[in-house]
Amino acid sequence: MVGYVLLVLIVGYTLVILMSYCPPIRRATTWIRLGGRTFRLRVPHWGFFAQRSGIFDLEIWWRAQVRGGWTDWVKLLRADRTWYSFIWRPERRSDQTSQVLTRNVLAQGGMVGEQRAFDSLDYQRVLERVRAEVSAVSPRADQVDSVQFRIEASRGFWTQEKPKTLFVSREEAARGETLEPDGPVEEQP
Repeated sequence: MVGYVLLVLIVGYTLVILMSYCPPIRRATTWIRLGGRTFRLRVPHWGFFAQRSGIFDLEIWWRAQVRGGWTDWVKLLRADRTWYSFIWRPERRSDQTSQVLTRNVLAQGGMVGEQRAFDSLDYQRVLERVRAEVSAVSPRADQVDSVQFRIEASRGFWTQEKPKTLFVSREEAARGETLEPDGPVEEQP
């Protein structure tokens, strides 16, 4: 009897993890609130496929402004991954292109919020990835006003060290247009 209960728990745990990576379910669970966090953050992590302890990794997190309020920070995942790629190619958690772009943004910016980084082509490409992810996972993409992303350095899945924020973008329009500054705009002759 106890064996059957354990078997049901293990199978249920595995199904919840596997189903949470399917795009329709991932899209739905990103916005569902459970307690003070999103349902997606409450899903257990599959530790076998996590990176080893002590590995330095750059992660991109994004949040969206929906009807004046900001959502929680969500990790940017590979937009072009298939639903089964976390099993087939687990070492490719984040694609190489995003890693190179984030390193370039950090090299150009140097510090959090430096103007040079905001004007760079690498910053714009990371921003486009964030916009694509927001529109892909958001069931209310037309209600998203603006987006923001941050770059963090993590030290691995098993470490107790908290990730360190290296760069925070400015608030950007959700659909590629530029945000209007607050207040009246003076015309240039």
